[in-house]
Order: sequence, then C-alpha cells, then structure tokens
Amino acid sequence: MGNTQSQAYQKISQVLPQINEHGWQDNKWVDMGFKAFCNQGDRDQFIYSVLTVISNNGKKALENHDFKLLFSRKPNDRMVATLVAMKMGVIEAKIEPALDGKDQADAFRSFKKHVELRLNELLETIPDAATAPAAGPSVMSAAAKAAVPDLPPAYEDGRSRTSSGKKG
Repeated sequence: MGNTQSQAYQKISQVLPQINEHGWQDNKWVDMGFKAFCNQGDRDQFIYSVLTVISNNGKKALENHDFKLLFSRKPNDRMVATLVAMKMGVIEAKIEPALDGKDQADAFRSFKKHVELRLNELLETIPDAATAPAAGPSVMSAAAKAAVPDLPPAYEDGRSRTSSGKKG
C-alpha cells in the first residue's frame, strides 16, 4: 500500500500548484503573486490531506489512477477548482467545494479550505487511540483475572433472595 500511496502522492503533487506560482514575463521567470502554500511542509501536508479525502480514508484504492486539477467556470463567471481521480479516462472520484472564486487563485483557496474541512469531518469519525477498544480477545491478563475472585455460589444465591424481598 505504501508504494501505491507514494505513486498517488507523486501524481497529485504534479497537478497541485507549487508554493509560489511563477510565470514567464519579459524573458524571465517572475513570481506571479499567488502563494498557494506557506512552505513545502504545508504543501506536503495538503497532499496527504487530499489523498485521505479522495480515497475516503483508504477505502478507495488509488492505484492506476491519474489526477487532474480542473478549473470550470460557472454561469455567473465564477470559477470552481475540482480535483478528479480518473482510471482509464473515466472520472471515478472528485473533490469539489461548494464555494467558488472570482479567479483561479481564489477558486484554489476555496478548494484548499474545502479539503481541510472534509479532512476534519473524516477524522472526527475515527475513534481516538485512548478511547479505542484494546486489541486481542481479552483486555485483562490471567493474573489480573485471578486477583478478582468470583463470588461463591451460596453468596450469590443469598443476594438474589434478599433482593427479591424473601428472607432465607
């Protein structure tokens, strides 16, 4: 699975914007002003977030999928950023925010926020490690079980009779 994740990671990394968006102007590369991520760590974290959301926490296998970040225009001339997972040219999964933007940069900001919110929703459905049930058939060891003796049958019988109101 690790190899599959790294292939998907690489493919998603190729379609997402870099930290700073650069363009060719006046015969040189210049910073276009749009900063999609704070730093490389922020970008890496976002890629893992996208992987978790689009695979529904690993429930959807991502091997042999290609990814595209599409920008579509709504009738009101606003843009929506959508990440799609395609297999053999057919879209099988997508992440698309309800909010749009006035341009590609604004649409990507809405997309990024949407992924972060969806990741939070998904993580809230997973039990915390401290509250998760213990692994294995029995939580208590044999020594701990032996330390708590069973009640003698006569005592249990007496308790059930007194609780019913009858005296023995």
